[in-house]
Amino acid sequence: MSGGNRLELVSMILLVDAGNTRIKWTWLSDQGLTPMQAAVYEASAPWTQTMADSQHRPQRILVANVRGPSFAAEFATFTQSAFGVTPEYPEAQPTQLGVTNGYRQPASLGIDRWLALLAARQENTGPCLLVGGGTALTIDALSANGLHLGGLIVPGLKMLSDLQASQPSQALAALILQSLDVLQAREPTTAPRLLLAGGDAQTLAPLLGRPVDLRQDLVLRGLSLLALSPLDPRAQTTAT
Repeated sequence: MSGGNRLELVSMILLVDAGNTRIKWTWLSDQGLTPMQAAVYEASAPWTQTMADSQHRPQRILVANVRGPSFAAEFATFTQSAFGVTPEYPEAQPTQLGVTNGYRQPASLGIDRWLALLAARQENTGPCLLVGGGTALTIDALSANGLHLGGLIVPGLKMLSDLQASQPSQALAALILQSLDVLQAREPTTAPRLLLAGGDAQTLAPLLGRPVDLRQDLVLRGLSLLALSPLDPRAQTTAT
């Protein structure tokens, strides 16, 4: 079945990327994904009202939740009241949609990072380095055959600045370039793609001196792949 045919069978689905600082969301329907919306996270913030006031009424809600159980419970209360729907909170899997998790305990890989890997793999089968420049800087390497080669998390730009670190932007850029070189040595036949997301992406990109693909929607696109996949079980409804 083609991707287009599968989309025709999908009911309206709300996809939410609940990051540490920002909330992003989009709606998936038979017309594809709506333009992404985003807001700074605050409890009882207007973004919940924006969702509730939407003309869309979801049959399912999938959430990439890195905020933890408290947010999961809070958001579930909201969605049950506004839509009568209990959200699903997927976790990283040992293998899924052509990607093999590189962590010994697969679920310990952040769901945002896992979903970004799934989306990157679906778009291109070459090696790539995925960098999330948010509250923390995350780096994940993906091989041409879909193996997650590992990743790391370090303090993000704001945290380093608050700690009065010397030249934090340059330090993070150097770490990204070093990781890219390691991946290139591991995958010598094809130049890895460099995918950059997060609030610090615009700051870091000019410092890298390499072609960069700025992508703020990879987590949401990864969620859309899960929503469209008939082979994957529905996600659990409680955060872990």
